[in-house]
Amino acid sequence: MIFRPEAARVAHWLDQPENAEARAAFRAAYPAWRDRVGDSPAKLSTTFVSDPGSHTQAHIEAWSKRVLCAFNRDGACSIYPVRPINCRTAHALDTSALCSGAATAPAARVTFVPLDQFVARTRKRLAATHNAARGPRARVEALCNVVYELLPPTPRAR
Repeated sequence: MIFRPEAARVAHWLDQPENAEARAAFRAAYPAWRDRVGDSPAKLSTTFVSDPGSHTQAHIEAWSKRVLCAFNRDGACSIYPVRPINCRTAHALDTSALCSGAATAPAARVTFVPLDQFVARTRKRLAATHNAARGPRARVEALCNVVYELLPPTPRAR
């Protein structure tokens, strides 16, 4: 779950000719991912704002479906250089190892006060930019859904 500016960065990265393989793999994987996650992204987005207390439970329910991100290719993150903050601070700290699907519990967040403070400031800026970009007001969105929406159907000519 991310704010729209992070998805725009990923979409822009995927639109570069050197990332055509990652883009094609994502486009191919997205429909199956979408079918498997069902309404989990919508529940997470809604509870993020309306009921923060149930957001953790919704997250655990979504995780228990064991659906890997549509950017996961053979256990590795195909967008690792531009992965969102949530991935940088929980799922893929040093490597994409926790993105393999072998984890037995949801990713744990790193607790490091300077990093936490930086991420909190960053999230506020991302939320403001997200709202300015006309994303759902103050709501996070599913990375795969937003990138799919933002990514042109065919690569742009250079």
